[in-house]
Amino acid sequence: MAVVVTFRVPKNVCEKLVPGFGTPAADALAVKHVMRSTVAKALEEKLDLLHIEVPSKAAIERVNLSLNSELAEQVRVLSKSSGVPESVVCQRLILSYAAVHESAHLESVPGGCELLEEAWAAAGLSTRVEQAQVFLNLRGAFEGGQIALVEAATGVGKTLAMLLAAEQCLRDHPGGRVAIAVPTIALMRQFAEAYGRLPGSLSMHPLHAVFGRREFVSRDAVRELLKNPKYFDAMQAVERWIELDGEPLPDSPFQKRWLVSTLKQIAPALPVAVCCLSDTPDEDDPGFQSYLEQFEHEIRPESEILLCTHAMLGYSTKQRHWVASRSDEVRALRTREIDLMLAIRAEENGKEKARLLQALREIEAERIRCGAEASEHAGKLPPFAYLLVDEAHQFEAAMASANASYLSLRDLLRAAEYCHKEGYGISAAKVAAIRAGIERLRAISLFAKGETIALSERTSAAEQVRASLAEILDACSVGRVRNRDENRSAHAKLREVEYAKIILRAAVNSQSSRQHALVKFSPVRTYPQLYVGAGRVDGLMGSLWGSVSGAACVSATLLLPKADGGYSSYHHKRLLSIPDGRFHAFAPISPSWLREAIQSVHLPVAEPRLCPPSRGDKLTSAALQEAERTWLEAVCEEVTRIQASAAGGVLVLMTSYHSIQVLSALMPFQLRASAVFGTADATLAEQASAFLRLRMAGRKAVWFATGGAWTGLDIGGHEPLHTLLGQPALSAEEDNVLTDVVIPRLPFGLNKSVTHEYRIRNEPAVPWEVLDMILRLKQGMGRLIRRAGLPNNRRIHLLDSRIHRPHFKMIDERVRSIFAPYGRG
Repeated sequence: MAVVVTFRVPKNVCEKLVPGFGTPAADALAVKHVMRSTVAKALEEKLDLLHIEVPSKAAIERVNLSLNSELAEQVRVLSKSSGVPESVVCQRLILSYAAVHESAHLESVPGGCELLEEAWAAAGLSTRVEQAQVFLNLRGAFEGGQIALVEAATGVGKTLAMLLAAEQCLRDHPGGRVAIAVPTIALMRQFAEAYGRLPGSLSMHPLHAVFGRREFVSRDAVRELLKNPKYFDAMQAVERWIELDGEPLPDSPFQKRWLVSTLKQIAPALPVAVCCLSDTPDEDDPGFQSYLEQFEHEIRPESEILLCTHAMLGYSTKQRHWVASRSDEVRALRTREIDLMLAIRAEENGKEKARLLQALREIEAERIRCGAEASEHAGKLPPFAYLLVDEAHQFEAAMASANASYLSLRDLLRAAEYCHKEGYGISAAKVAAIRAGIERLRAISLFAKGETIALSERTSAAEQVRASLAEILDACSVGRVRNRDENRSAHAKLREVEYAKIILRAAVNSQSSRQHALVKFSPVRTYPQLYVGAGRVDGLMGSLWGSVSGAACVSATLLLPKADGGYSSYHHKRLLSIPDGRFHAFAPISPSWLREAIQSVHLPVAEPRLCPPSRGDKLTSAALQEAERTWLEAVCEEVTRIQASAAGGVLVLMTSYHSIQVLSALMPFQLRASAVFGTADATLAEQASAFLRLRMAGRKAVWFATGGAWTGLDIGGHEPLHTLLGQPALSAEEDNVLTDVVIPRLPFGLNKSVTHEYRIRNEPAVPWEVLDMILRLKQGMGRLIRRAGLPNNRRIHLLDSRIHRPHFKMIDERVRSIFAPYGRG
């Protein structure tokens, strides 16, 4: 049984034990982590308990410590044998350890990291204690059969730790397979390149990458694009690539044909996004054939490291979940679960209800186990026993996307117009009806209360949206095809219309099904977009966790700060639907250098002009636009001031492309010439490259970014300089590529997943938007420090003055808890 103890430790002992004690680098959680580790080491070394009294007037640190059952049992034994309370035992163990060890900072590599140490030596890498701790945490999750949360700051070396933890697992459990899921292809490349740099002497198991459909291009779509004269310069190189059957480049870490990434390298100016495989590809397309070849699992080795995206893992889990739900044994267990739920609801006796609850948990676990066995070979991915999820703060949204369908009504209109032009079964009247339906949706958005309308709402706006979508669906019915030639482009557009009908039908019928349908509008509410999917993914998550022997969810942001100085893991435990019996949250790994480079943190003053307007202000449309412009003018002034005093580049994290567009017109000419303005049409990598080019040209660049820049951006003078510009990385001491991060507006409303919207509408008592905002804010600040040894000239600027408003009091407290470890200017 675990135990919680409270005791005093002299501050001079804390200084000896805790790196950075007395500075923002060592917060309350860091102190607890070191004290717990010290107790464990003292017990491991079987140190004698020294009877050292703490003077009553000594400067002390009060420590409240939770010990797991194993440590707690050892402390109880010492408590009984020495005749002192358990808290005193812990205090004396710590004082004894400090007395014995002259240099007591816990900076030595703990045991169990032999493979990691071998890799360091073979590759000529330096020892990294934080990386060793990540490795041990991952290994502990696997060995304990846990579904663990592992929070570790960016820059501690999570990539190598995860690869070697996967390798260690394969050695400990021969014949298994370890999957590593990451959010983006760029991160897949990072893992593959890190794997490729490992020395052959390590004898690593093979690494196999699996890509989603959108990472392959359609040969016919590429040829269609090349008909445009504006891409004449790229024509020869791309035609040669097509003749070579879309072969990969020799230096690519992924030896697959027809990859989007290969085409980007061959023809950077080509808009490759329009060439990727559609949701309804031609089965004879060689790009589609290359995609399908990945799933010939019988030719794969049983023991390997499997690399995929969150989305691919989500699709595979969805397939397995569907197959499992149709197993007779699983259905029988589900029936028993429902019977028990009804019995629990009717039971009034407390003891009997508890017994029934335990029986329910056991049957649920049995159902998940049976489902995992029944669907082992049913997913897109081959069976795997262990799982590592990188950037796990994005995983729930990816799982929601995998379980949802998306339709751009603008794209539907364009496809219908093309089909009509080519004589493919859509009359001019039907095209006009689709256009009219979209125009009605745009009109509805003008008086809607928000930028999202759920079709489940009982409002006039929702009723009109349902009626308009039904009219669009009716107009999508395809008539007789007049033109029967082999027009592949028209066939593809026709398939788009047919696919759109499926999504529209699901949306129109969502009130009588388990589907959740949303219509969303852009920041300027011009183009409606339709999302249809499940409101919850806990069933999918349960299936995933039930199918693995152990897993770890890794990220720099998984835990939320608490008012008492500790951290809470509950939010992500619930989002990821991790079962109680297997859940474990490791202490966050936060090295002192993460904060040593922070020169200052500037929180907002009570300045009305720096309060961004919102719909809650109940302004008219015209007044809202005017207030938005006034606010952006103030932001422009602040950014200009910050850039003038910055030691290097400045990243301004915005919450919408529309605001960035307005800012681009407000910026002074001198600053605009050194600025990068993010747009929806430019990828994050393209924007990052432009920012780095300005910095390498000696300009003090400012980058206005949004979207993935909050959570998935790695920018600086290290690897990005090499991967994006092909230039050698700068040393940490001379890296001033990015020195300031500015956050004009708290990142509310950036989570657009169907499940997030569902939670907000169905569990209003939980502050979902606030929790999501705090995690995103923490992620945004993490863009600044990406490596150790940076100069102490980094600054963080929060401009959003709304935190001073009375109704923002709770939000203000949470925001300040995020900034507290950094100090403030």
